[in-house]
Amino acid sequence: MEELIPEMSLPKHMQFVWHGINDEENLRQFLASDIKWGECDVRLAPIDEEPILRHDSFKNSPLDPNENWLTLDTLLSRVAKTDKSIKIDLKAGGIIVEKVMESIDFCGLDDSRLWFNSNVERLQEMGFWKLSKKYPRAILQADVDFLAPLICSAPEKAREILDMFTEWGINRFSISCQTQSLHIFLDQMNEWGFEVNIYSVPDLESFFQTVLLMPQSITPDFNFQKWHYYGRGSGENGFHYEYPTNSHYQNNGARKHKRFRKVSER
Repeated sequence: MEELIPEMSLPKHMQFVWHGINDEENLRQFLASDIKWGECDVRLAPIDEEPILRHDSFKNSPLDPNENWLTLDTLLSRVAKTDKSIKIDLKAGGIIVEKVMESIDFCGLDDSRLWFNSNVERLQEMGFWKLSKKYPRAILQADVDFLAPLICSAPEKAREILDMFTEWGINRFSISCQTQSLHIFLDQMNEWGFEVNIYSVPDLESFFQTVLLMPQSITPDFNFQKWHYYGRGSGENGFHYEYPTNSHYQNNGARKHKRFRKVSER
Protein backbone atom coordinates (compact mmCIF):
# COMPACT_ATOMS: atom_id res chain seq x y z
CA MET A 1 0.00 0.00 0.00
CA GLU A 2 2.83 2.40 0.86
CA GLU A 3 4.10 2.08 -2.69
CA LEU A 4 0.82 3.43 -4.03
CA ILE A 5 0.11 6.36 -1.70
CA PRO A 6 2.65 9.21 -1.67
CA GLU A 7 3.03 11.47 1.33
CA MET A 8 1.52 14.39 -0.59
CA SER A 9 -1.78 12.47 -0.88
CA LEU A 10 -2.44 12.46 2.88
CA PRO A 11 -5.57 14.34 4.04
CA LYS A 12 -4.75 17.99 4.68
CA HIS A 13 -7.38 18.39 7.40
CA MET A 14 -5.90 15.61 9.57
CA GLN A 15 -3.25 16.47 12.18
CA PHE A 16 -0.10 14.35 12.29
CA VAL A 17 2.11 14.35 15.39
CA TRP A 18 5.77 13.27 15.58
CA HIS A 19 5.83 11.09 18.68
CA GLY A 20 8.52 11.08 21.35
CA ILE A 21 10.81 14.05 20.61
CA ASN A 22 12.57 13.42 23.91
CA ASP A 23 16.20 13.57 22.78
CA GLU A 24 18.38 15.83 20.68
CA GLU A 25 18.53 13.57 17.64
CA ASN A 26 14.79 13.03 17.44
CA LEU A 27 14.17 16.74 17.98
CA ARG A 28 16.47 17.60 15.06
CA GLN A 29 14.66 15.12 12.83
CA PHE A 30 11.30 16.65 13.75
CA LEU A 31 12.43 20.25 13.25
CA ALA A 32 13.85 19.37 9.82
CA SER A 33 10.61 17.68 8.72
CA ASP A 34 7.41 19.19 7.38
CA ILE A 35 5.36 17.67 10.22
CA LYS A 36 3.78 20.52 12.18
CA TRP A 37 3.18 18.90 15.57
CA GLY A 38 5.71 17.15 17.80
CA GLU A 39 5.02 15.36 21.07
CA CYS A 40 7.33 15.24 24.08
CA ASP A 41 7.02 13.35 27.37
CA VAL A 42 7.44 15.57 30.42
CA ARG A 43 8.23 14.53 33.95
CA LEU A 44 10.20 16.15 36.81
CA ALA A 45 13.93 15.68 37.36
CA PRO A 46 14.58 13.74 40.58
CA ILE A 47 16.73 16.38 42.30
CA ASP A 48 15.63 19.89 41.37
CA GLU A 49 12.15 19.00 39.98
CA GLU A 50 12.82 20.79 36.72
CA PRO A 51 10.54 19.65 33.85
CA ILE A 52 12.57 17.32 31.63
CA LEU A 53 11.90 15.10 28.62
CA ARG A 54 11.87 11.41 29.51
CA HIS A 55 9.30 8.74 28.69
CA ASP A 56 10.03 6.17 31.39
CA SER A 57 9.65 6.82 35.08
CA PHE A 58 12.75 6.75 37.26
CA LYS A 59 11.11 3.92 39.21
CA ASN A 60 10.89 1.68 36.15
CA SER A 61 14.11 2.94 34.52
CA PRO A 62 16.48 4.13 37.26
CA LEU A 63 18.71 7.13 36.62
CA ASP A 64 21.98 6.24 34.92
CA PRO A 65 25.01 8.09 36.41
CA ASN A 66 25.95 9.34 32.90
CA GLU A 67 22.44 10.20 31.79
CA ASN A 68 21.71 13.60 30.34
CA TRP A 69 18.39 14.91 29.15
CA LEU A 70 16.73 17.77 27.35
CA THR A 71 14.73 20.16 29.49
CA LEU A 72 11.28 21.39 28.58
CA ASP A 73 12.63 24.97 28.52
CA THR A 74 15.18 23.98 25.88
CA LEU A 75 12.58 22.27 23.72
CA LEU A 76 10.05 25.09 23.92
CA SER A 77 12.63 27.78 23.15
CA ARG A 78 13.67 25.95 19.98
CA VAL A 79 10.11 25.21 18.86
CA ALA A 80 9.13 28.84 19.48
CA LYS A 81 11.66 29.96 16.85
CA THR A 82 9.89 27.88 14.18
CA ASP A 83 6.35 27.63 12.81
CA LYS A 84 5.84 24.30 14.55
CA SER A 85 3.62 23.41 17.49
CA ILE A 86 4.08 21.21 20.52
CA LYS A 87 2.11 18.44 22.18
CA ILE A 88 3.05 17.93 25.82
CA ASP A 89 2.38 14.52 27.37
CA LEU A 90 2.28 15.07 31.11
CA LYS A 91 3.62 11.98 32.87
CA ALA A 92 2.47 13.17 36.30
CA GLY A 93 0.01 15.55 37.89
CA GLY A 94 0.15 17.99 40.77
CA ILE A 95 3.06 20.44 40.76
CA ILE A 96 4.17 19.49 37.25
CA VAL A 97 1.18 21.35 35.80
CA GLU A 98 2.29 24.65 37.33
CA LYS A 99 5.91 24.10 36.32
CA VAL A 100 4.93 23.36 32.71
CA MET A 101 2.79 26.49 32.60
CA GLU A 102 5.75 28.53 33.86
CA SER A 103 7.95 27.16 31.06
CA ILE A 104 5.30 27.93 28.43
CA ASP A 105 4.85 31.48 29.71
CA PHE A 106 8.60 32.02 29.68
CA CYS A 107 9.00 31.01 26.02
CA GLY A 108 5.86 32.89 24.95
CA LEU A 109 4.16 30.18 22.87
CA ASP A 110 0.63 31.09 21.81
CA ASP A 111 -1.97 28.64 23.09
CA SER A 112 -3.08 27.85 19.52
CA ARG A 113 0.28 26.06 19.21
CA LEU A 114 -0.24 23.98 22.35
CA TRP A 115 -1.66 20.51 22.90
CA PHE A 116 -1.71 18.70 26.23
CA ASN A 117 -2.15 14.98 26.82
CA SER A 118 -2.41 12.89 29.96
CA ASN A 119 -4.66 10.34 31.57
CA VAL A 120 -7.49 11.22 33.90
CA GLU A 121 -5.94 9.45 36.90
CA ARG A 122 -2.79 11.61 36.71
CA LEU A 123 -4.21 15.06 36.09
CA GLN A 124 -7.68 14.59 37.54
CA GLU A 125 -10.33 17.25 37.18
CA MET A 126 -8.31 20.11 38.68
CA GLY A 127 -5.29 19.58 36.43
CA PHE A 128 -7.33 19.56 33.23
CA TRP A 129 -9.39 22.50 34.45
CA LYS A 130 -6.27 24.62 35.13
CA LEU A 131 -4.91 23.97 31.64
CA SER A 132 -8.24 24.67 29.93
CA LYS A 133 -8.65 28.00 31.71
CA LYS A 134 -5.05 29.08 31.10
CA TYR A 135 -4.95 27.99 27.43
CA PRO A 136 -8.51 28.10 26.05
CA ARG A 137 -7.42 27.57 22.42
CA ALA A 138 -5.19 24.57 23.16
CA ILE A 139 -6.09 20.96 22.46
CA LEU A 140 -6.66 19.17 25.75
CA GLN A 141 -6.53 15.41 25.33
CA ALA A 142 -7.07 12.41 27.61
CA ASP A 143 -6.24 8.73 27.07
CA VAL A 144 -9.46 6.69 27.11
CA ASP A 145 -8.40 3.16 26.10
CA PHE A 146 -10.25 1.92 29.19
CA LEU A 147 -13.54 3.18 27.74
CA ALA A 148 -13.42 1.12 24.53
CA PRO A 149 -15.05 -2.01 26.02
CA LEU A 150 -17.69 0.15 27.70
CA ILE A 151 -18.55 1.92 24.46
CA CYS A 152 -19.16 -1.47 22.85
CA SER A 153 -21.15 -2.95 25.75
CA ALA A 154 -22.79 -0.01 27.55
CA PRO A 155 -22.59 3.11 25.33
CA GLU A 156 -24.97 5.15 27.47
CA LYS A 157 -22.68 4.82 30.50
CA ALA A 158 -19.62 5.60 28.38
CA ARG A 159 -21.33 8.73 27.06
CA GLU A 160 -21.96 9.94 30.61
CA ILE A 161 -18.27 9.58 31.44
CA LEU A 162 -17.18 11.39 28.25
CA ASP A 163 -19.59 14.23 28.94
CA MET A 164 -18.09 14.58 32.41
CA PHE A 165 -14.60 14.77 30.93
CA THR A 166 -15.65 17.50 28.49
CA GLU A 167 -16.89 19.51 31.49
CA TRP A 168 -13.31 19.35 32.77
CA GLY A 169 -12.18 21.07 29.56
CA ILE A 170 -11.06 17.95 27.62
CA ASN A 171 -11.77 18.35 23.90
CA ARG A 172 -10.06 15.32 22.35
CA PHE A 173 -9.76 11.65 23.31
CA SER A 174 -6.83 9.37 22.53
CA ILE A 175 -6.84 5.62 21.92
CA SER A 176 -4.26 3.03 20.85
CA CYS A 177 -4.14 1.73 17.29
CA GLN A 178 -3.97 -1.75 18.82
CA THR A 179 -7.38 -1.48 20.55
CA GLN A 180 -9.86 -4.23 19.77
CA SER A 181 -13.10 -3.08 18.10
CA LEU A 182 -11.42 0.21 17.14
CA HIS A 183 -13.88 0.68 14.26
CA ILE A 184 -16.84 0.47 16.64
CA PHE A 185 -15.19 2.93 19.03
CA LEU A 186 -14.51 5.45 16.25
CA ASP A 187 -17.96 5.14 14.71
CA GLN A 188 -19.62 5.80 18.05
CA MET A 189 -17.30 8.70 18.93
CA ASN A 190 -17.94 10.24 15.53
CA GLU A 191 -21.71 9.88 15.99
CA TRP A 192 -21.44 11.65 19.33
CA GLY A 193 -19.26 14.40 17.87
CA PHE A 194 -16.11 13.72 19.94
CA GLU A 195 -12.66 14.25 18.42
CA VAL A 196 -10.26 11.28 18.47
CA ASN A 197 -6.49 10.86 18.28
CA ILE A 198 -4.94 7.45 17.50
CA TYR A 199 -1.49 6.60 18.86
CA SER A 200 0.87 3.58 19.00
CA VAL A 201 1.01 3.23 15.21
CA PRO A 202 3.97 0.86 14.64
CA ASP A 203 4.86 1.25 10.95
CA LEU A 204 3.97 2.85 7.62
CA GLU A 205 1.47 0.20 6.59
CA SER A 206 -0.39 0.57 9.89
CA PHE A 207 -0.22 4.34 9.46
CA PHE A 208 -2.05 4.13 6.12
CA GLN A 209 -4.68 1.86 7.62
CA THR A 210 -5.15 4.34 10.45
CA VAL A 211 -5.49 7.27 8.04
CA LEU A 212 -8.39 5.44 6.36
CA LEU A 213 -10.23 5.46 9.70
CA MET A 214 -10.31 9.28 9.46
CA PRO A 215 -9.62 10.34 13.07
CA GLN A 216 -8.87 13.99 13.80
CA SER A 217 -5.20 13.20 14.48
CA ILE A 218 -2.60 10.41 14.44
CA THR A 219 0.56 10.21 16.58
CA PRO A 220 3.16 7.78 15.12
CA ASP A 221 6.93 7.60 15.62
CA PHE A 222 7.46 8.62 11.97
CA ASN A 223 9.98 5.82 11.49
CA PHE A 224 9.09 5.93 7.78
CA GLN A 225 12.31 5.62 5.78
CA LYS A 226 10.47 5.52 2.46
CA TRP A 227 9.42 9.13 3.13
CA HIS A 228 12.85 10.01 4.58
CA TYR A 229 11.49 10.27 8.12
CA TYR A 230 13.85 8.75 10.68
CA GLY A 231 11.98 9.03 13.96
CA ARG A 232 13.72 7.32 16.88
CA GLY A 233 10.66 6.77 19.07
CA SER A 234 10.09 8.01 22.60
CA GLY A 235 12.66 5.77 24.30
CA GLU A 236 9.98 3.71 26.03
CA ASN A 237 11.58 0.85 27.96
CA GLY A 238 14.96 2.10 26.75
CA PHE A 239 14.28 1.29 23.08
CA HIS A 240 15.00 3.52 20.07
CA TYR A 241 14.80 2.92 16.33
CA GLU A 242 18.23 2.79 14.73
CA TYR A 243 18.93 3.21 11.01
CA PRO A 244 22.02 1.37 9.68
CA THR A 245 23.33 2.91 6.48
CA ASN A 246 24.01 -0.25 4.45
CA SER A 247 21.59 -1.05 1.66
CA HIS A 248 20.23 -4.25 3.20
CA TYR A 249 18.82 -2.41 6.19
CA GLN A 250 17.73 0.57 4.12
CA ASN A 251 15.54 -1.80 2.15
CA ASN A 252 14.18 -3.57 5.19
CA GLY A 253 13.36 -0.65 7.47
CA ALA A 254 14.41 0.50 10.91
CA ARG A 255 15.42 -1.89 13.64
CA LYS A 256 14.61 -1.29 17.27
CA HIS A 257 17.53 -1.47 19.67
CA LYS A 258 17.88 -1.01 23.39
CA ARG A 259 20.73 1.17 24.40
CA PHE A 260 21.40 4.03 26.78
CA ARG A 261 20.59 7.30 25.08
CA LYS A 262 22.90 10.24 25.44
CA VAL A 263 20.98 13.45 24.97
CA SER A 264 22.47 16.92 24.78
CA GLU A 265 21.99 19.11 27.78
CA ARG A 266 20.58 22.59 27.62
